[in-house]
Amino acid sequence: MSKAVAQPVTAHLQELRGRIIKAGAAVLVGTILAFIYRGPIFDLIIAPYEQVAADRALVFFRPTEAFSLFMRLSLFAGFVFASPVVLWQLWAFVAPALSKREKRVVIPIVLALTVLFLAGITFGYWSLERGLGFLIDFGGEDLAPVIEFGLVNATMHKRDEAVAVDDLHALARIYRRIALAALTGEKE
Repeated sequence: MSKAVAQPVTAHLQELRGRIIKAGAAVLVGTILAFIYRGPIFDLIIAPYEQVAADRALVFFRPTEAFSLFMRLSLFAGFVFASPVVLWQLWAFVAPALSKREKRVVIPIVLALTVLFLAGITFGYWSLERGLGFLIDFGGEDLAPVIEFGLVNATMHKRDEAVAVDDLHALARIYRRIALAALTGEKE
């Protein structure tokens, strides 16, 4: 084991709280910087789309959606910008508990995973244009795509959301009636 001094649980929790606060502050600063530079970040992300569908504009369906998009984009980019600080805080918290042998094993693995992660991001960005081209052209001449830009794809399309929420409300009312009937002994 390393020569770390044993600490009570409360000291570990205080250290963890401090490291979480530092990581959170880094994410906040990264998010603010990303919001300031949201234009170039957005241009970088939509560049593959513009290569494939330059004649088709991205759309939004609600008045607040563009603002919400840039806020999500900024938060996501803030996490990316702050990731070295967050990972360092994680390492600084865990490393004292590791032996020298464990550290020798962990460091090359983390470096390899970092390189593979960056290679995956690069490959994904490179293949995005090709994938979008295939998917957009798949509809042929008969179907015209209307593309909504979003970082998180929902399981339902936005226009169907109101119908789905109404369906959930109806389902909740049915379950409520069944539960009340079971509790009171009434039959429908």
